[in-house]
This record gives sequence, C-alpha cells and structure tokens, in this order.
Amino acid sequence: MKVWSQLTKDELQLLIKSGKTTAVLPVGSVEQHGAHLSLGYDSFIAERLAMDLAMELEAILIPSFQYGSADHHLGFVGTLSLSEQTFIAVLNNLAKSIAASGIRNLIIVNGHGGNYGPISRFISAWDDTSLKVITDSEQRLIFRAITDLGASFPPAKLGLHGGLFETSLALHTHPESVRQDQIRPGLLPQSGDAWTDDEIKELICKGLIESTDSGVIGDPTGSTHELGQQFYQILYRGYLELCRNFV
Repeated sequence: MKVWSQLTKDELQLLIKSGKTTAVLPVGSVEQHGAHLSLGYDSFIAERLAMDLAMELEAILIPSFQYGSADHHLGFVGTLSLSEQTFIAVLNNLAKSIAASGIRNLIIVNGHGGNYGPISRFISAWDDTSLKVITDSEQRLIFRAITDLGASFPPAKLGLHGGLFETSLALHTHPESVRQDQIRPGLLPQSGDAWTDDEIKELICKGLIESTDSGVIGDPTGSTHELGQQFYQILYRGYLELCRNFV
C-alpha cells in the first residue's frame, strides 16, 4: 500500500503516470465518546477502513482529515468541532489539491455520522469533472449497518453514539481505545427499543449535553471483539461494493 505522505513528489508522480489514479481519504472527528471510548475513535475507524480499501483497490492512501462537524457534542470536554462552512471549505480545498496532482478518483471514507450532511453539500457543489468524488453520503453506511443489524440487536442498545455498535467496533479495530472498566449504559429511548427520527433530530438540535450526562446514546455493555469483527465486515463490504461500482 502506498501512503501519500510517505512518498516523494517524484515517486507520487511516477505512480500516477503508471495508472494509480485512485486515492482514499479518511474523514473522521475528534469528539467525546463517554468515559469508555477515546475522543478520536471516529477518525480511527475511518483510517482503518480507508487502509483496507486502499490495499484492496491498490489505491493511494491520503493522510486523514481528523476534524469533523460535531457541534452537537460541544459542552463535553475534548470535542473539537469545525463549523459546517469550514468543514466543506477544507474538503473542497483538499479535493482541488488532490485533483491538481493528477488523481482521477477520490474515495472519501467517513467515520462520523455528523459529517454526512456536510459531505452531501460538498458533493452537490463539486464541479471539477477531472476528479470523480465517491462517498457514501447517500447510502450512509454507518446508519445502514445499524439498521440492518436491528433484526438481531435492539437498535437502542446498538446506539447512536458510544453504544454496542461503536464500542464493539473499537474492541475489534483499536482495543487500546476502550476503557472497559468504564463501560456503562447510556441514554435509551423512553419507550420502545428504537429512537424515532423526531427524537434523533431533537437530540442533535439541542446538543447531547442537554439530554445525557454520560454523552453515550445506547448501551455498550456486552460489547466484544467478536461482535466488532462482524460489524466491521458489514461496513467494509458496504464500502467495497460502493467503490467497485465506480473504480
């Protein structure tokens, strides 16, 4: 696997001239994940997915864009958020720079649900036909994976943030990012085993700190490496299917 930042300009130019014109950019976030999960996990999972995709597709891996649109986590210590306008501007500048180097396909791998809206708006405005930008902003693979798993696990337990889904993923990909002695149930719906769309919108609009002291939405108890491996394969296969339709 070739990593953009580890190459010289001449080495990169030779790769591109030889036909290596696809690159993968991981996009994540630095934000609170409760007491049990590292602040940077959304970036870690994006980087792992991007690395595996780059190896599979023989693409060039670009250094990650680690800061996301995470205003709904502000108020908790550790969250570093960009405004939507800034986030889109950075993506636009990165894409223009990548295109200028001769890359023709850019795969954006997203690890943070809050980035989907801004990524969609970036894609809508992107007008450089020399660079095809491929994202899951329509499929929203993170949310689709949780929905697909709803037949086997209560969606409320899988969680929207720091629950069984995300914590199990972390135990599989980056176990050092999990403080297992700090795992506790987080905020759950008042009724039923799933959040309604209106409840989700209210949580995001008000900010999580207004609704949960822990910052966790879901129940991470019972998270395991084995579940994380299963969840990761669902995410990875989704990205691989998406990319193979274009690359």
